[in-house]
Amino acid sequence: MTAQRLSPPDATLDLDGAVPYDGRDAPGSYVVSTADGRHLRVSATGLYLLCAARDGTSLGQITSRLAAADGQALSAADVEDAYLRLRQQIDRTLAVKAGTRVGMWGKIPLIPERAVGWGARRLSGAFAPVPALVLIALAMSGLAVGLVTPARGALPGMALAYGYLLFVVTLIAHEFGHAAAAARSGATPRRIGFVIYLVWPAFYSDVSDSWRLSRRARVVVDLGGVYFQLVATGAAAAGYAATGWRPLWIAVLFSLAGCLANLNPFFRFDGYWLLGDALGVESMHAQGRLALAGLLRRRGGGGGGVTDYVLAVYIALAWSIWTVFAAWIVTGAYRRLLSLPAQLHGLMSGHEATTGDLRNTALSVAVLLMIAVLAVRAGRIAVAAIARAVTRCRRVVSEVRQS
Repeated sequence: MTAQRLSPPDATLDLDGAVPYDGRDAPGSYVVSTADGRHLRVSATGLYLLCAARDGTSLGQITSRLAAADGQALSAADVEDAYLRLRQQIDRTLAVKAGTRVGMWGKIPLIPERAVGWGARRLSGAFAPVPALVLIALAMSGLAVGLVTPARGALPGMALAYGYLLFVVTLIAHEFGHAAAAARSGATPRRIGFVIYLVWPAFYSDVSDSWRLSRRARVVVDLGGVYFQLVATGAAAAGYAATGWRPLWIAVLFSLAGCLANLNPFFRFDGYWLLGDALGVESMHAQGRLALAGLLRRRGGGGGGVTDYVLAVYIALAWSIWTVFAAWIVTGAYRRLLSLPAQLHGLMSGHEATTGDLRNTALSVAVLLMIAVLAVRAGRIAVAAIARAVTRCRRVVSEVRQS
């Protein structure tokens, strides 16, 4: 008689390369990579089940080992049901398109993985203690000299355009900073590209392999972007002090504002991941809701750690900021859409359009397209949620009928 076995897991899972996850939530879990560069977190028991199923271990042997380890009575049906739920969870995760994140759309790869890896490995030495201290000192010196240098002459007409292009260069340096930090710690950086995050155009660096690293190493990866951008900004400031070329000054101002915005922890910028990794929390929003609910149940009676209080304050502030942001977006979009017909009529009426007219019309059209894209994505999410609810109802009805 052939021994009953569990069906093997997805072949793309690199089970042998699983590493312990270093974080506060779900201690004792492991990070499992996939062939397309994604990462899943599974418990120690889940990893054992996946490996045993892959190796063809019989269901009876798996049940005996788990029962002995837990010190509890387990049946083969219990183990099979747990493995089925694990497989379903993994399949749902793998069904989502790689690189998909809430609030991000229109991803365009710019620099391929091979080129990013080549550059990151050669720049990773900048994260050694001595070079890092030297570069930071030079950057701060360049900024100090540039910021006290008075303007020389009037602002040229194309200074803003040139300054913005130089600012884009500092953003590329920012993304290579993340990649170089990841390479320094042994993770594999992937491509660099362009994306729309909510309503802002942005660049991104795929360093998802950093989930395999320790919390300390992930914090360095989070800070690596601002570090490299400040070095590039310091060089631009020193160049402005030496030449007086105003586009460099504009690039410095844009870049410093960008660094401050990136450290904002309430949107999914670098500050969000930095705070999460420092606290050892994978999802600040999910864990923040749990921490706030726990503190409210205890009504301030203690029992929560410092991290729980930080998370509770964080989620309360995040909800407030997101509410204000949503109101700003809705009112701004409403005004733009109301003015769009008049703007289009003015452009088609034959009157000479100014640069401001073209800019305002382009912004209104962009808002309209953004609303359309968000509506489509919201519709897809709603349809998927309804489908999951229907599936759950059918499963419950089936179980009731069988009982």
